[in-house]
Amino acid sequence: MAWTVPSDRSVGELITATIWNQNLGLAGNSKYLKDAVDGKQAKVLWVPVSAGSYTLSQNFGGECFDGDDAFMHLWIPSDFTAVTTAGIVVRPLATQGSANWDITSYFAAIGEAYNTHSLSDAASTYNVTDDQMFEVDVSGILTGLAAGDWLVVRILVSTAGHNVGVHGLKITYS
Repeated sequence: MAWTVPSDRSVGELITATIWNQNLGLAGNSKYLKDAVDGKQAKVLWVPVSAGSYTLSQNFGGECFDGDDAFMHLWIPSDFTAVTTAGIVVRPLATQGSANWDITSYFAAIGEAYNTHSLSDAASTYNVTDDQMFEVDVSGILTGLAAGDWLVVRILVSTAGHNVGVHGLKITYS
């Protein structure tokens, strides 16, 4: 891509993402400084830890030790069609070849029981390294999620010593 000379700007002028990208020479199919996935506007939900038996931490939402859990609660927006990716962002507190964290979801629309949809995965284990960020895939426990649903996702430390720092839940959707 050929460099183009940025146009002059004046004080108080609104700089849009398009102008910013052009001024930096980022045009065409570049994804840098653009909120997009495969050229389409990305739709992302980020929910920090909001409840549970965890210990508060300055480094992340909560530290979960033996038997502790962390919950993330959110409302699914009206423009939601389907989950693209979904994961609980964690920082393992030990290197484990098979970290045993159970994940559960509950979701329902207004007027339904909170656990109208309840899915879980207690079988999966995760190969993780101490202090290296990791994303626990939870897309499999969100089957049937719809716009307007209220969602709760839980992660539980189910094996002694498989402690983890939980940052929150990230969902990208179409």
